Amino acid sequence: MPARPAPPKDAAGLAGRVAQLLSGPHPALPRPLDALAEHWARLRPRVRTLLAVALLVVAAGALQTRLRAADARWGGAPVAVLVAASDLPVGAPAAGLRRVDLPPAAVPPGAVGDVPEAAVLAMALPEGTVLTRAHLDPRGPGAGLDPSLRAVPVPV
Repeated sequence: MPARPAPPKDAAGLAGRVAQLLSGPHPALPRPLDALAEHWARLRPRVRTLLAVALLVVAAGALQTRLRAADARWGGAPVAVLVAASDLPVGAPAAGLRRVDLPPAAVPPGAVGDVPEAAVLAMALPEGTVLTRAHLDPRGPGAGLDPSLRAVPVPV
């Protein structure tokens, strides 16, 4: 038996099928939803508008409450700090940095938001580390040492 060619799929045939799907009675809903839909349809238009606006206000309030809870959990609004984009050695210019927003609880003390011009690193800054004032201290690597200790360079 010879195979029958498939009918051409034209836009008119597809549009007719879509129109057929969208016409006819409403789909059957579960009883509680159907009762709610009937009750909603019987309400006056202004009452429906007021209820919709009240629902939007409640949703906005709930969203704001969740945002405040997240801020409180992490210590407040995010803080912009500078983070090393790659490993930076001692004496390197503080140029390979990128600005990142971190929660205040994750920001170390002395974090720097802006780098002074011609600043060089006094301590190595591994990739992903937040830049602090100690990294830019003019005393160099000895900035973090106890006053009774000294840092001495050793040739490799």
